[in-house]
Order: sequence, then structure tokens, then C-alpha cells
Amino acid sequence: MTGEPAAPDLAQYHHTAWSPQHGAPADIWALTQGHDGYLWLGTGHGLYRFDGVRFSAVSPAAGEQAQTNNITALYTARDGAIWIGYYLGGVSVLRTGRFTHYGAADGAPAGMVMGFAEDGAGRLWAASYDALSRLDGNRWLRVGDDWGYPATRADFVVADAAGALWVASPQRVHVLRPGAARFEDTGEAVAAIASLMPDRTDTMWVSDSRYGTRRLGGATRMPLPQPFLHLAWMRFDDDGRLWGTDRATGGLIRARTTSTAPLAPADVEAKIGEADGLASDHAIPLYRDAEGNFWVGTNLGLSRFRYNNVRAFPDGRFVQRFGYALTWSPALGVLASVDRTLHAIDGNGARALATLPQRIAALAPRRDGTVWALAGNSIYRVDDGRFEALPPAPAAGDFALLAPMADGGLVALHDALGLLRYDGAAWTRLGEGRIEPGASALLAASDGTVWLGYPNGSVAAWKDDRRTTHDLRAYTGVVGVLHESTAGLIVGGERGVAAIRDGRAHAVRIDDAARLRGITGIADETNGDLWLSGIAGVVRLRANQLDAARLGADAPVDARVFDAADGLPGVALQSAAANTAVRDGAGRLWLATNHGLAVVDPAKLHTNPVPPPIEILGIRGGADAFTPRDGVALPQGTSDLRIDYTALSLGNPDRVRFRYRLVGLDERWQEAGNRREAFYTNIPPGSYAFEVQAANDAGVWNTTGARLAFSITPRFTETRWFVALTALGVVAMLLVFYLRRVRLAADKVRVRLEERHLERERIARELHDTLLQSVHGLVLRFQAVANRLSDGDPARAALESALDRADGVIAEGRDRVRALRASQAHAMLALPEAFAALGAELAECTHVEFRVVVEGRMPELDRALRDEIYCIGREMLTNAFRHSEATRIEVEISRTRRHLRLRFRDNGRGIAEDVLQQGRAGHWGLAGMQERAQAIAAQFRLWSGAGRGTEAELVVPLIRGSLRERLRRALQEWRSAHEH
Repeated sequence: MTGEPAAPDLAQYHHTAWSPQHGAPADIWALTQGHDGYLWLGTGHGLYRFDGVRFSAVSPAAGEQAQTNNITALYTARDGAIWIGYYLGGVSVLRTGRFTHYGAADGAPAGMVMGFAEDGAGRLWAASYDALSRLDGNRWLRVGDDWGYPATRADFVVADAAGALWVASPQRVHVLRPGAARFEDTGEAVAAIASLMPDRTDTMWVSDSRYGTRRLGGATRMPLPQPFLHLAWMRFDDDGRLWGTDRATGGLIRARTTSTAPLAPADVEAKIGEADGLASDHAIPLYRDAEGNFWVGTNLGLSRFRYNNVRAFPDGRFVQRFGYALTWSPALGVLASVDRTLHAIDGNGARALATLPQRIAALAPRRDGTVWALAGNSIYRVDDGRFEALPPAPAAGDFALLAPMADGGLVALHDALGLLRYDGAAWTRLGEGRIEPGASALLAASDGTVWLGYPNGSVAAWKDDRRTTHDLRAYTGVVGVLHESTAGLIVGGERGVAAIRDGRAHAVRIDDAARLRGITGIADETNGDLWLSGIAGVVRLRANQLDAARLGADAPVDARVFDAADGLPGVALQSAAANTAVRDGAGRLWLATNHGLAVVDPAKLHTNPVPPPIEILGIRGGADAFTPRDGVALPQGTSDLRIDYTALSLGNPDRVRFRYRLVGLDERWQEAGNRREAFYTNIPPGSYAFEVQAANDAGVWNTTGARLAFSITPRFTETRWFVALTALGVVAMLLVFYLRRVRLAADKVRVRLEERHLERERIARELHDTLLQSVHGLVLRFQAVANRLSDGDPARAALESALDRADGVIAEGRDRVRALRASQAHAMLALPEAFAALGAELAECTHVEFRVVVEGRMPELDRALRDEIYCIGREMLTNAFRHSEATRIEVEISRTRRHLRLRFRDNGRGIAEDVLQQGRAGHWGLAGMQERAQAIAAQFRLWSGAGRGTEAELVVPLIRGSLRERLRRALQEWRSAHEH
């Protein structure tokens, strides 16, 4: 039967000391914790605060300075104010960052201030060497006979949970009950200097230099013979034990409080002094913070004592170079080996059960109280101190691993035969050679499945003559341990942990993956929570985090880590042949480490329930520091930021985890680990908000966190106005450049078109003045010759026929000259007037009804563009008059904001379909109109049918983009003409 290890002494608490070499102040006389989470220290040379990592002096501003810096008392009021008492008298209060001092003129105590307390009514009291004082508004009043307090000084003042105020004078203890107007003499005699403190049951304890340390009983006690305990400060832990700083011999003590008599040195369970690591033996203030940590102030620094969740088993024999085996037997309790000896462990230590011929490497317990032990090359059965070797294996070789089976048998791995089963009489081979030797872990599950893990990261299962394997190399690496749990088979290895459930393998991941390295021990609680012991400590995983869906998503599970900071004496054995973690019958977990045995009681874990308060300490832009007030504006040119922050978890600040984000820049939270500063570079100007959250060592998050809104002032060149003006300037420059290019291109096209018109006019003049005149002269000469011939002469008839043909040529030539000069003839007319004049000319000697219809105001057109439009319309009207046989021809001209639209209609015989599609052989009218329309980026459409008349539409764009396209095409034509 195992019992719990003995109650821990102070050495088994995690103790950390800060000396002046570590930045701690010396000469500490008073301690308190503010509502902001800081630990405040009153010293002989000023006020300090501590966040668990850094000490910082807190100095009053000019005009707020007290008479002295020698502080002897500190107290945190219910409203969060920090009250300060001084060695030379006087009181100050620190509220919202500002100091207010009370001196003699304000009635403040003139002697050394010993302490402060608030009663149930919220009144503040001060104990000092010259008076018991009460704060009334902004003035301190001396308390005397009017309150029933007979003494002229007070050594200690404290309030209990009920709101009663207790005061120790140099002779007696007095109490002001809730609602009472006068103090009551308790009858408890004391000597100077006495201290008071209520315990967890609100029973008052008193300690002085004559009567020692005892419960306040109400009767005067006789002076005690030496030695006895005289404590300067007292505090109580969750187990009801008394902690105190010893005025008589120095240092810190922890004592039992079960005795009704004054405590004697025999009641002291543990004592720690400077030789044991305390900052100094000269210790006065003792404080217990909100997280349950004990703080001791000395004249050479500060010490902290944090409860260890992991307790070392005090037996140095288990620190073995070659390791040791560990298991639990329902009949014998916790069993552990030391070299060749098997021990049973209980509350009295380790008791030897048997000593085997060789060093014990692994143990497998049975329900009947016997134990199988692997020692050397043999397996032994140990029973009631006796042992015997099991029969040898059927072939030569060594046993490497063994495990108990649910049916009472034993399974072992043989390096030559593979798996062997022992039923109490003989060995039977399993798997018939299909199980490879060389496994590094072995487990016989409750359903009869035998599991083996291998150094190559594979896991094999053997059941009902069937073998299955899983490749876990990516998850675990070398397999170190196998464990059956409610979450499935848990596999621990060198590089991580995996779970096999329902034939599928899943990785087990936590935020800090390094904590799951070198896992050789796995145990579970009755509720299914898992404990994993490895090279980086012990990790606890909650059962509700290990469901298949969560593991299948490869999501990190919540984990709590226990390591040296929690009292773990070493790291998990890495060369063990069996599980290095077991659970005993009481639910405690036993761990085999390379520095001895350790035990954890999950039912008694100390969990820090306090979300850590967070404070943003400062913001630095480049080389300049700024006060971290909300809305702070950083100057122009700031691009690099450093933001300092902290979280007040005093017990284990190294385990505090932070995450932060810069709203306006970060899209998600940035995980910062335990780093207490954030860096940003190349930050553009704008408005931002820095948010930070923190979790304590137990994983309790402060999700409210801290927030700092700030802005970075932009330079003028970084403002939107500058960007807008720059953009407008660029657009204006581009527009000027574009318009210039358009003007140049338009000028080139205009020059080209004018040259074209001039050339046409020259050709028309040349035709008229040369060719037509010469042909006309020839005709006259031939006519003269014909007139000399007789009328019946065949030659005359031939000449007359030729002359008729020549007249036709002259007429056709005149028509061509007329066409070449037509645009010039109508160059000065607007399009409606030009088409009206052309229609009137074409309609002579015909019975065709012709009209021009205009809708809207005509735009001013470039001469070249107007000429191209006129040429298209002239071709359309000429064809209509000559070929359509129409009785009505109409031109409709309309203008919109973006287009000029022209329609030409007739009610003639129409155009044949084949001509409409392919044009008439030897004629280029339709093709020419299409080409002219393309040249000016216009759309030309033609509808016609036999007997239905003809309609053509020309749509000319008037917007700038179309002009650009028109000019682009014109330039292309110009380049093409010059290239050829």
C-alpha cells in the first residue's frame, strides 16, 4: 500500500531569489500587490515595482516629493490606491500615477509608520510609533479615548474577512467590531513588537517577543521560556500551515498550526535561510499574492516561493547511470528497481522486496501480487521476496521487452524468435516468424492485441493471427513508448506523439512542438486526461481535446507543461525498456527521470486562476520614446516602431504567453511566445491600434487585454491631397502630351488631305487644258475632213461614226473632270446645303422627288473629314439617280452628342443580292465607300433588295477616342503609302 510522500518542506517549493546584482533593490521593508498586478516594494531608498521580470523605480514628480524616501509600510486600498508610510513619519498615496503627500500639517503620524488597514466600513487606519490614526477626508486624526483606544502608539493593524479591525498596542490586542464605535480590549497581552494575522478560518494569530506565536485566545499568558517563535510577519497557505519571518534567528519558517499552545521550534516543518538560497537572513516583510506565491523581502533582495505541482521523491538511490524500471502493482503498489534490487514505495520510503542476480531492466506486474522482471538475459518471477527464473526460450537468444497480458499471461520479445507468450508453464511462439525482432516498445492491449513499436517509426499490431502496420515516421520518429487509453493507442517517440484510433493514425500537436520530444512515459488519469513525460518535461493533455475530429484536422490541442520550474527533478529516462510513467491506485502519477523519482497528484494541482493583467509600457518610434497614452500622435517620418508591454503573472512569468496585433496592418494575431516587445518596420502613416493579450502558466487568457490607439502623422508628400494633386498633375501632363500628339497627327492628316485635293485639282486642270482640248481639236480636224467627203461615201460614214465615238469620250472626260472638282465646288458649303445642291444638279431633266432632312445642330467639321463624308454621300446619290430608277430620293442628317448620322434612301428597284455582296465587275463604288468610311473610323451599312429600294447609313463618331482611332488609321495608311 503506498502513501503520499511526506509534506514538502520549503526546499521543495520552487524558490527564486533576486539580489541587487539581478536588479532587485536592497533594504526591503514593505510589500504589497496592486490591482494592476505589480508587486510593490517599499525600501529604505524609495518605491519600486516588479512585474516578475523587471524591477523599476517609481519616483514622484516635482512638487510631489515626500520628506524622505525611507519607506516602512505599504498597503493597497480597495480603490486601487497605494498607501505609503515612512520611517520618519508622514504618509503618501499613489493614485492614478500621481503622488499626494500628507505631512504634520495634515495630521499624519510623526513616528515610523508600521502599517495600514481598512475596516468593513471602508475607513483607512494607520499604525505608527506615535499613534493609531484614522483618515477623515483629507486629514489624519489621532485615535484615543474617543474611540476607546488607550495606547499612544500602535505596532500592527489588520482587518479580518468580517471587517473587524485588530490593533496590537505595546501591551494589549484591541478590536473594533463591525458597526461598533469603540475598540474592545481582547484581554490578549502582548509585548513590543507584536504582529497579527487571521488564518483561513478567520481566527486571529498573534506573535510577540514575550509570549511567542499563538492563536488569540483572550486570556493573558505567562512569559514563555526560551526558545520560542517570534515572527515579524505571518501568512497562511492553502494547507493551513503558517509561514513567517523569524525575528529571533532570521530567515523564513513554515510551521504546523495544529497545536493550541504557542508554537515551539518542534512545530517548524522547514526553515530556510541565507545558506539555503534566501536573499538574506535579515527578512521582515512576508506577502502572499493573488496567485498564491509567497514573497519575502530582505535587506539584500527579494525571494519568491511558488508551490511545486511536481514533488521529488527523496531517495537518491534512484539517480542511476543505467536507469531503473518503474511500474505499479494493484497488490504491491508502486515498484521501482535500483540496479539488481526491486523496491516497493510507500509513505515511509522505498522498501526492498528482492535482489536479482542481474540488473533489472523492466517490470511486468500480475494481479496476484507476483511480478515478472527482465534482468540480464532472463525473465524472473518475483513473489513475496523470492524469485525464480522462467524457462528459457525455445531457441538461443536474449529477451528485450516484456509486457503483462489481460488474461494473466506474459508476452515478451525475443531477439531471435520474435514474439513469445508465456502461459505460466511454457513459451509459445506468436506470429510464426512474421513479427520482426528489434522493436523498441511493446504493449499487450486489453482486447488481446499485441502492439510493437520500432526505431524506424513503424508500429505493428498482432491479433487473431493477423498483422497490421502503421507508418508513423512523420509523427514520432523512433518509437519510445506505447500506451492504451480512451483516446486510442498513444504512441510516443523521439520527435512527437501520435494516436491510432479505428485503424487511422493522427498526429498529436501542441503549440510548442519541442515539448513533445523524447517521449518515453505515458500515463492517464481516470477522467482520460493524458500525461506525457519526455525530454522537455511533462505535458498534460485534456481528454476532450483528443477526439478524432480535432486530431484529424491536425489542430494544436491545449496543453499544460510541467518542468523544472514546477519541481520536476530531471527529464524522462531515454534508455528505459518500459513506460517511464505509471499511475498508482490513488490516482497519483509517478515519473522515472534521470534525476530520480517524481510524483504528481492531479487532484491537488495548484492552478493559477488569475488572468494576467496586461500593461503597455512604452512606444518608441525610431530613436524617440513616447508616453503610451491613448491617441498619441507620432511625428512625421516615423516608420519603425517598438512597443513594450508586460503581463503581471508573478508566480511564473517565464511561462506567460503573448499574442498581439496592430489593427490597421495585421490581419491576424501574432504569436509572441514570452517576448515582451513588438517590432514593426516600414509602417506607413495612418491611424492604428495595438492590441495585446496574455495567458498565464495555467493557460488562462486575459482576452480583454490592453489596447493603445495611436497615429503616425504623414508628411505633406504622404497625404492624400499630395497624391491627388500629383495624380492630377500627371493626368494634365499626359493630356497635354496627348493633345499635342493629336494636333500634330491631325495636322499631318490635314496636310495630306489638302495635298490630295490640290493634286486632284491639278489633274482636273491638266485634263481640261491638255487632254480634253487636244481631243477636241482632233475632233474638229476630223470633222473638217469628213465635211469634204460626199454624203454617200463609205469613208464619210466611217468618220462620222468615229466622230460620234469621240464626242462620247469628250463627254465622259468632262464628267470625270467635273467629279474631280466637285468637292472644290462645294467646299464652302455645309453638308446639308452641299447635298441639296448636288441633288438639284442631278435631278435636272428628271422627275425624281429629292429632299434633304436635318435634325439637330450641325457640328463644325474638319475640312478633310467633311470632304470624306461628302464624297461618300455624292457616290451614294449619283448611283441612286443614275441606276435606281427611283421616283423619290431622300437624305436625312441628324446629330447626337457623340455621333453624326447620315441616311440615304430611295424607292428604286434596289440592288441585286450578288452585287450587294460582291460588287459589280469593273465598278468600285461600294468598295470605295467602305474604304472611305474606315478611313474616318465611321460605320457604313447598306440595306437593299430587288423591288424594295435602297437605304444606306453612315455613322461618324464625334468623340475624342474615335478621333484618336481615326488618326491612328490615317497614320497607318500614310506610313503604308510611304513604305511602298
